[in-house]
Amino acid sequence: MKDHDRQHEPLDDAERALQQRLRALPAGDPPPALDRRILQAAQDAVAAARPRRTRWLLAGGSAWSIGSAAAAVLGIGLGIQFLQQQYAPLRVDAPTAAVMQAPKSEERRLSVEFIERKPREFPQTAPPPPPPPA
Repeated sequence: MKDHDRQHEPLDDAERALQQRLRALPAGDPPPALDRRILQAAQDAVAAARPRRTRWLLAGGSAWSIGSAAAAVLGIGLGIQFLQQQYAPLRVDAPTAAVMQAPKSEERRLSVEFIERKPREFPQTAPPPPPPPA
């Protein structure tokens, strides 16, 4: 609300001077020559940056060379990991070994009892209303 109220207050001397200077500035679009120079500079910058950025991608003559190399490295790495896990010696932790070597006489048995329960009763509800007459 303060900004809204501020718009309707009269301008002080500094604000009036600023308003006069802003109104004295030229209005409109920049000259066409400036637009052409800016557009040409932007096109030159894009054209110069594009080959530099993609040159390393096309080192082997094809854009597929980096993708193929990355897939090969990934496949070799996964293969090595798989072979290490498959042929690694079996490690047995001490607590697991103690449980596995426990005599069978110390096994615990669990007894289960079944209890019959009455079926659950639901409260009676009113029948649905009859369909409306046609």
